[in-house]
Amino acid sequence: MNYKLMMSSEIERLKAVERFKQLDAGLKRDLDEITNLVALICEKSIAVISLIDDNIQWFKSIVGMGEMECGDRELSFCNHTIRNDGLLIITDATQDSRFAQLPVVINEPYVRFYAGTQLKTFDGYVVGTLCVLDSKPGSLTNTQITSIKVLAKQVSNLLELNWSLQTLMHQHEQEQTKKQLIENSAAMFKAISNNSDNKNADSLH
Repeated sequence: MNYKLMMSSEIERLKAVERFKQLDAGLKRDLDEITNLVALICEKSIAVISLIDDNIQWFKSIVGMGEMECGDRELSFCNHTIRNDGLLIITDATQDSRFAQLPVVINEPYVRFYAGTQLKTFDGYVVGTLCVLDSKPGSLTNTQITSIKVLAKQVSNLLELNWSLQTLMHQHEQEQTKKQLIENSAAMFKAISNNSDNKNADSLH
C-alpha cells in the first residue's frame, strides 16, 4: 500500500472512531457487562474495551484497573492489535522486546499476559479493541479465543446501533426545529397580514 493510500485510509478510520466517542449511559452499562463477562470467561484480571484515534487510546469500559479515561496510543498493546488482523496474544510481555518496556509492564499493574482483538465497523474500519490482560504469564484455550472474538463482534454491533440511534434522534430534532421555525414564520406572516388588513380597513372609515 502506498503512502497516500495509507494516509487516506487512516483519515477515514479516524472519522469512524469519532462516530463512537460519545456513548449513551445505557450503552456504557452494556459494555461494562461485556468486559466483566470476557474477563470471567478468559479467567483474566483485567478486561478493556477501547477506541483508538491518532494519538490516544480511549477507555470506554474497563474492569480490574480502576477508572481510567485514556492513555497514550504509542505506549499500548492495542496499538499493535489494530494494525494486525486476528487475535494478538502475548504470553509474557517481559519476554517480548516490543512490550517489555511499556509503562503497564514495568509499573503497576505489571502486565504479563495480553490478548486483544479488533473492533471493526460495518464498513471495515478498525476503531478499537477488546482485550484481556493479567499480571501472570498465560494463554487462552480455543473456547476462550472463540469467545473473545464473538464478544468483540457484539461490541462492534452495539457501537454501530448506538451511533445509528443517535443519528436518527439528531435528525428528528432537526426536523422538529425546522417544523417549529416554519410554524413560527407562518404565524408571524399571518399576524403581519392581519395587522395590514386592519390598517387598510381603518383608512377607509
